[in-house]
Amino acid sequence: MYENILKTGVGYQRRIYKVAGQAVIDVYDPKLDRTQNISNMAKKIRELGPSKVSHHCADQNTLNVFDVSKGTVTNLALFKSSLEARGYKVLDENGCFHIEIPQTNK
Repeated sequence: MYENILKTGVGYQRRIYKVAGQAVIDVYDPKLDRTQNISNMAKKIRELGPSKVSHHCADQNTLNVFDVSKGTVTNLALFKSSLEARGYKVLDENGCFHIEIPQTNK
């Protein structure tokens, strides 16, 4: 989150995240150095509960989440539509496709 704030700004990152993620972004302070900001943001994530902030921290038995850099994909539209056709959630954010794959009980 910290690196993405530096790349795209607080406003853009706030639009990507829901309430819990926005609370973490709000902890960012441009007057503080990298180490201090990351420490403060990590503390807020632990306070809120990591899986509430980002699905990357979800229980992998129920949801697998990963990002694929758009720069590694030849046909962006086909890639995204193919995943969505399988019922996967695909978000386009921060130069990546954020992919969520629900896990089924066997």
